[in-house]
Amino acid sequence: MKELHDQETETGLELHHGGGGAIIIKPRYVGLNWVYVTMRLKAVCPGIRIQAYLGQVEAKGGGTLDLSSTEVRDSIVKTAEAFLDLNFDGIHYDIEPIYSGDEDYLSLLEATHTMTRERGALLSVAVAKPEPIAGMAALAEMVANNPGYWTGPTS
Repeated sequence: MKELHDQETETGLELHHGGGGAIIIKPRYVGLNWVYVTMRLKAVCPGIRIQAYLGQVEAKGGGTLDLSSTEVRDSIVKTAEAFLDLNFDGIHYDIEPIYSGDEDYLSLLEATHTMTRERGALLSVAVAKPEPIAGMAALAEMVANNPGYWTGPTS
């Protein structure tokens, strides 16, 4: 029998930039007590590490989350810290789209990594596949209308 070691748990919440650097957390699933579900999973699977899954579309991709704002990045780290206070074992970011070398995203990861390391918590991220050959993303976008690779903007 295979064991389950790590689980990213959909918190049912979305991060939104509320202006002035505030992060507004909007529930997606009304009535779901995700803290209870997560802690119940820990009881059923001892030793499992559960990460709070936090994500949103970044402003560069047409979303509401503006990572270019230091205040927003600081608020995201504070939000992540609040989830660790709820007994999550780590944080999983799914912020997209993120392009290679995005300094704002890297700054967010550095600040979050510092906080999670100090607390002995995990940090993981969702990323698109790296572009295996320069120009592959442009070709894939022409053929499939979706490059699906981690690279710079094609426009």
